[in-house]
Amino acid sequence: LKEEENAVGMYDYYGKDEHVVTFLTREESNVCTDGLLAGKPHPRVYGSFPRIIGKFVREMKALTLEEAIYKMTNKPAKTFKLEDRGLLKEGYFADIVIFDENTTIDKGTFVDPIQNPEGISHVMVNGVLAIDNYEATKKLSGKVLRIKK
Repeated sequence: LKEEENAVGMYDYYGKDEHVVTFLTREESNVCTDGLLAGKPHPRVYGSFPRIIGKFVREMKALTLEEAIYKMTNKPAKTFKLEDRGLLKEGYFADIVIFDENTTIDKGTFVDPIQNPEGISHVMVNGVLAIDNYEATKKLSGKVLRIKK
């Protein structure tokens, strides 16, 4: 702890991919990550969503691509009552990811977790390009969202 100046990460092992599939395929489940960007982060900080597409959709065929996209977009927006988000619809915030379903996958490891995923060419946050042709634009257009009670 002293050597790392209290920036020590922790990894909890919760089970095998089959266990993840059990939860992931339940109707009420959303796709999310609880990774933190401090110290040496968990590899999923950079790859939770690409892992769903690459491993659980393409490789394991546990979900269809449409089911996965729904669980990453509209389902959480409805669950957390985030208005004007979660769909490509006129008047909604333009949070858009352009990816290749045949190549998208996470690349991070526990030794080298800070690795951008493969297959994601463009990301728009509130209509502003954050990733343009695989390169970060360094434009910050996101904002904190508050859950309405």
